[in-house]
Amino acid sequence: MAADPDSLFCKIVAGEIPATRVAEDDRTITFMDINPATRGHVLVVPREHARDLLAIDPEDLAAVAQAGRRIAAAMPERLGADGVNLINSCGRAAWADRLPLPPARDPALRRRPAAAPVDARAGRPRRDRRGRTRAGGLIVRRLALTPAVVAAAAALAPAPAAAQVEAIEPTFQLDRRGDVRGPLDVVRVAMSTRTDGSLRAELTMRRGWDAADLGAGGSVCVKLYVRAEPDAQAPEYLVCATAPATGAALGGEVLRNRANGLPRTVAEAVVSRPSARTVHLGFEPAAIRRPATLRFAGESVWRGRRCPPTTGCVDLAPDAPGARDFRLRRNASSG
Repeated sequence: MAADPDSLFCKIVAGEIPATRVAEDDRTITFMDINPATRGHVLVVPREHARDLLAIDPEDLAAVAQAGRRIAAAMPERLGADGVNLINSCGRAAWADRLPLPPARDPALRRRPAAAPVDARAGRPRRDRRGRTRAGGLIVRRLALTPAVVAAAAALAPAPAAAQVEAIEPTFQLDRRGDVRGPLDVVRVAMSTRTDGSLRAELTMRRGWDAADLGAGGSVCVKLYVRAEPDAQAPEYLVCATAPATGAALGGEVLRNRANGLPRTVAEAVVSRPSARTVHLGFEPAAIRRPATLRFAGESVWRGRRCPPTTGCVDLAPDAPGARDFRLRRNASSG
């Protein structure tokens, strides 16, 4: 996957810099702007690095447009938006060399003369019938949707827009890069509650990987501690992706640890690969008996010539006995 080591967006896509992710698919990621111009200000970026609108791959351009439209369609209902701005900056003259800032904080705009009032006789901003301030004829209480590389919609998928917006706000933990050698160096582990009430576990590796890298008996798992203490006890649950006996598709399952035996499968986990480095594992909270809170950590196990034959090579994220707190959303439909 193409990336620019100096690009802030590439680092966010890779999980090296934290961001509040709102939605993602196999080509795009949508996340909250760290310096929002208004409530609901998000950025939509392609997973593949592109210098600007003129250099982006056409399929990535279409994917960003589709993602932007899906988010825009959900904003009026979810956040009460009166309107949505879709903005692209292409080239230094369009301020593409820095993230967009609200006019009051943008030095370039502060140096410009103030725009003439929309209604010169009023001497102050107008208000609409509901008492909200207007500026330049636009209701200020609007939501700015700011895709980083696209300003117009392309051919759109026929599926309902709102149903495709997961509005995920993951809780994540970053892990040190290069702390192990091998294909499954975990750099990010995350948990989130989706809008349909299901849960999603996420593991991101330092580089791209596939099922063959796991080897026989290998797995990537998110360990869930409900009452167990990470520094002294095994987790009650494991949500894992494992290599198949044949083929390339990963299998997913939720396992319950047992004190006197091997873990047993209690539910299926739906595996998806949004990128070559990341795996998502979706499952229902009922599989882990819907706790109000839990702690989680990541683990990868793989087999290789340089790995111990009995245990294989292992990477923990974060390093033991670390674990990250996670609170399940009780307002979700199935939670």
